[in-house]
Amino acid sequence: MEIKDLQAFSEIEKACGNRYIAVQFISDIARRLGQHTKEYQISESKLIEWILTGQCPYSRSQLEARRESPADRALDDLLCWVSDESVVKLVRKFYKQSIKQRHLVECFDEKLHPSRIDRANILLRMHWYSTNN
Repeated sequence: MEIKDLQAFSEIEKACGNRYIAVQFISDIARRLGQHTKEYQISESKLIEWILTGQCPYSRSQLEARRESPADRALDDLLCWVSDESVVKLVRKFYKQSIKQRHLVECFDEKLHPSRIDRANILLRMHWYSTNN
């Protein structure tokens, strides 16, 4: 957070009359802004920065690069239940490769145990065939 952001927060705090109410107020507005910009991957801290400065923290091209597809959201929803981070990374990596190749690319990695590779392939197939049919 920059000094100008702290000054903006101080002004909001004075207007609200209470620091905690000011934090709640800014958080509520940031959540609403996040709902309106759901298709972009913008962190909560950047949304708060946007509220405090009044300017989007990204340029138009950076925002377009952060555009999230429904398939990416579905993949995130699927992988949030997987606790093995190496499997998650493998699925993400090979899903991106599959998108580029325009066909399903099976996972392989000599460093991982075969059971982890099998798990990654199952998750990859589940997501690929649920979103690309």
